This record gives sequence, structure tokens and C-alpha cells, in this order.
Amino acid sequence: MERYSARTIDELGRIVLHSELRERLNLGFGSVVALKPLGNILILQAKIKSNPMPQSFEAKVDEIGRIALPKELRETLGWYIKSKVSVYHVDDGMLVLKLV
Repeated sequence: MERYSARTIDELGRIVLHSELRERLNLGFGSVVALKPLGNILILQAKIKSNPMPQSFEAKVDEIGRIALPKELRETLGWYIKSKVSVYHVDDGMLVLKLV
């Protein structure tokens, strides 16, 4: 698992994904990602219609590469505004996010 970057959750609960990561995962403006909490980490997976993750949230990538983490999800993980999150690249369709 390759550590890619650290990002800060902004005042609207968003996190920016680096452009190179978005390219690796083939995520563009309007792409849908699945967000699944797993213990103290968050799995982010490019949404595949034929293989959705069970019990996951969905978010869309905006025009500058941000995704909004739903408040309920942030509360489940104990992540708050200004929290720093490390982003790990797992494979071509998945990222792992973990609180720093």
C-alpha cells in the first residue's frame, strides 16, 4: 500500500484528491465513488455499477477533485473539520483514507 498524501478536511467536510490519483482511478468531474467505513479507516472505491460495496455511502467528484464526506460518515469515523487524513493508494480502483 503506497502512502500518497495527507489532506485536511475543509469546513464543508470535503477532501481534495490529488490530480494524479484521480487519473490513476479514472475519476473525473461527476464520477461517483463509494465510501465505506471499516473500523478507523475509510475505503474509497471508484463506483462500479456491477459491483457496489454493501453498506456504503456515495459521493461525486466535483470540478476541482473534491469529494464531500457525509457528516454521518465523518461522525462514525470520528473525523472532524480540520482533521488531517492520510491517503493510501491500494490498487487502480481503491484508496484507503486514515486519520493522521
